[in-house]
Amino acid sequence: MPFFKRRRKNIHLNAGAKGDLVLSEEADVRVSGVFEGEIRVRGDLMVEKEATLRARIEAENVRVKGKVYGDIQASKEVELFPGAELRGDVKAS
Repeated sequence: MPFFKRRRKNIHLNAGAKGDLVLSEEADVRVSGVFEGEIRVRGDLMVEKEATLRARIEAENVRVKGKVYGDIQASKEVELFPGAELRGDVKAS
């Protein structure tokens, strides 16, 4: 199954950033750089292998290949790939 769904907008964060990303409409987000803050999306979040997030995360599905330092809350599922690093609490339905 492809990560990004065609019915949603796609957002790619690939540079260092601080702040909060809060999306009120459906969108899928892919992070391949450094991000610090909070991410709340009505869609899926992919943390690429080269990414580092220091963030609180809320999304439908969260897939982690890189590093996440913070709590994850997923309304569906959280998937960790080989080599992923996660330090925080995880809640998924």
